[in-house]
Amino acid sequence: MVIFAIGDICADSGITFLRQKLPSLRKLYDVDLVIANGENSAANGVGITSSSAESIFTSGVDIITTGNHAFASNGYENLFDNTYGLLRPYNLGKGVPGVGSMIYDKGRYQILIVNLIGISYMNISGTNFYDAMDELLKEATTNIIIVDFHAEYTSEKVAFARNFDGKISLVFGTHTHVQTADDTIFPEGTAYITDLGMTGTKESIIGVDILKAIQKQRYATPTRLAPAKGPAFLCGVLAEIDDSTGKAKAIRRIQIEE
Repeated sequence: MVIFAIGDICADSGITFLRQKLPSLRKLYDVDLVIANGENSAANGVGITSSSAESIFTSGVDIITTGNHAFASNGYENLFDNTYGLLRPYNLGKGVPGVGSMIYDKGRYQILIVNLIGISYMNISGTNFYDAMDELLKEATTNIIIVDFHAEYTSEKVAFARNFDGKISLVFGTHTHVQTADDTIFPEGTAYITDLGMTGTKESIIGVDILKAIQKQRYATPTRLAPAKGPAFLCGVLAEIDDSTGKAKAIRRIQIEE
């Protein structure tokens, strides 16, 4: 099976470009499952709304993952509790809305998709992601397992994936919005990349207006950041997984510009 994982969709420019490109990309690469991180898909570039989620799904995305900005928009309780295919980090405290994992049924095989969040510098209360994954693996009824690990530290992402090498089919990192050049398959069969990158305005600072981001960083002024406008690009990976073993056969980075 072929999985297309798409990096953080940022604001309206990211959604517009996704809608333009994804249908033809699914057909071109004969994709079986599309997963995209949508935690920054709201019009203001922070959070996810019912409108942005619907736009992502109708573009051809099957599963939306999120991260530390999952609950940044009004109405998130209803959105996460009532939207099939929308995940929030599994290892958040108990009682938060929504679910952090799900089984996606493709008929002849099932896929377990998990959304996890790192602990360091995330400004969100997450529990131990190793323990959370151990818990899920004990209950897993399929050997095709995909994890979106939303984290700041590259070391957390790499260590996590190495620890579960051979037990997870694909681990991809999100959050930093900068695509890394380390797409690989580990010795026991886990496909991995530290960060997928982002989908949104290319001439930006991780999706944000360049001048506003510099002003806020350089002068520490209370500047209201805003999504950048301009030509967009789409970043992600294509991964081929063996249906019977759950082991990865191939992974490669994708970057498509407007």
